[in-house]
Amino acid sequence: MAVDARKSSRYPVTKNIHFSVSVVDLRETKRINAVATTLNISKSGACIETAFLLEPGHVLSISHDPDMRVAIVKWVKQVDASYVAGIMLMS
Repeated sequence: MAVDARKSSRYPVTKNIHFSVSVVDLRETKRINAVATTLNISKSGACIETAFLLEPGHVLSISHDPDMRVAIVKWVKQVDASYVAGIMLMS
């Protein structure tokens, strides 16, 4: 049986969030703006779905959401044509 190691309870919440992330492309850094949909949230993080390929360690700057401002991508998995990611919110 798997043990849930999360610090906070998760709640199903579906809402669109806008984020930006810096990515390195060859020798230059690009700032990418994208949209994701939350699948669930907790006090310390969220699970999101997006069409943009995120990587663990990416730092997301989240726009227009007072509860979510900066987050670190902890894990990513591909689901069909999109990506589901776990993010940890930074205080």
